[in-house]
Amino acid sequence: MSTSAGIIVLIGRILFSINFGPVAGVGFHIRQTKMAEGYSRSVGFLSRRSPGGPRGSGCLPHRCR
Repeated sequence: MSTSAGIIVLIGRILFSINFGPVAGVGFHIRQTKMAEGYSRSVGFLSRRSPGGPRGSGCLPHRCR
């Protein structure tokens, strides 16, 4: 990928996160944790409880094995 294409992709990712981060990240995953866990269990996604610490720490490579 060229440098200019990489910059365009980076700008797109930043704009995407600014637009959807507060709605999905804060609004659903953090404020409504129990509902998010219930939904993920209902579709068979979550196999264990979410970590109580900082969000996303359960997805670190050494914990996903």
